[in-house]
Amino acid sequence: MPRLRALEPSLRALIDRGVRESPTFRALATRLEQSDLIVSLMDEASASPGIAGAAGSRHFSQAFDNERVAATSIHAPGVVWLRRYLTLAEQQALVLRCRAIMDGPSGGYVPTVRGGGRMRVRMVCLGRHWNPLTYRYEGTRADYDNVPVPPVPDDLAALASRIAAEAGFRFQPGWKPDICLINWYGPDGRMGLHQDKDESRASIDAGLPVVSISLGDTARFLLGGLRRRDPVEPMLLESGDAFVFGGPARLRYHGVSRIIPGTAPRELAVDGRFNLTFRQY
Repeated sequence: MPRLRALEPSLRALIDRGVRESPTFRALATRLEQSDLIVSLMDEASASPGIAGAAGSRHFSQAFDNERVAATSIHAPGVVWLRRYLTLAEQQALVLRCRAIMDGPSGGYVPTVRGGGRMRVRMVCLGRHWNPLTYRYEGTRADYDNVPVPPVPDDLAALASRIAAEAGFRFQPGWKPDICLINWYGPDGRMGLHQDKDESRASIDAGLPVVSISLGDTARFLLGGLRRRDPVEPMLLESGDAFVFGGPARLRYHGVSRIIPGTAPRELAVDGRFNLTFRQY
């Protein structure tokens, strides 16, 4: 308890520096005495360029319409974090879409990877199914129920293409992602460090990006290097954030170490996190 109390001024300082509108920090402020997790999150927030504006990153605000103002961080070569990219209304609509897909007749399931371990997310794939037993993309869910994979809806593919373009990734006319993985993280959801390297050699060699959209509770996202043993940087991805990595960063390791309960906008009425990741096979 004394350690938590000693850190209270740090939290207040962060709020005073402009993060008081962040649902993550609003939740942490009200739970200051409840968990040592808050200590680590505060420390990470202080060190994260995307939250505290640390030196060495480029930040600018770009208005996309009357409601959307995304704070964009060129985090590293090939890594772009578009904070608050989606408006609340857009998040609400997308959450409804994700729920309908995840809970539909061909909806989400908990995959078992080769070796027998069960993932700590529910997953559904659009466009192509990622088989966790073979680490290959397929046209049906051969590891589960052999159900054919539905296509990526055109409007979702267009959204991902727009995010990639606004993050600085420009492609030939007509480029759009043909795979979308939707993962649902409950309060105990996790995703181990991994590379997204099961797409085609041509896609990876071209550095075509992975576009991630976060909805619901904040995730402690880990971004590593091109080798598993490289240092890992934690970031707090909040609801409405978009995160893009491609080019020289296309094969960087990444994962999710925890979900922070109670940090989703209350208007979304979710107790967990949807994550959509788009890529081109």
